Amino acid sequence: MEMNMSESVMKMNMGEGVMELLTLSSHKTFKLKRFLAKKQKQSRPVPRWTWVKTGNRIRYNSKRRHWGRKPGVSHTRWCA
Repeated sequence: MEMNMSESVMKMNMGEGVMELLTLSSHKTFKLKRFLAKKQKQSRPVPRWTWVKTGNRIRYNSKRRHWGRKPGVSHTRWCA
């Protein structure tokens, strides 16, 4: 039995990641677009004043998302 794209999206749970949802289609529902917009806003570095306030205990956002990164792909920006 063949499964179309909408059925496969419904069977996926959100815990598997958003990368599959991003690569699905350019035509996104408003609900999905709003969900991705919120995640995009949350994926930002920790403000510098937080470093100062916490005495350098919190240096990075551990929940930061890596949207376009694939394992095994080197990025020239981070490679020395």
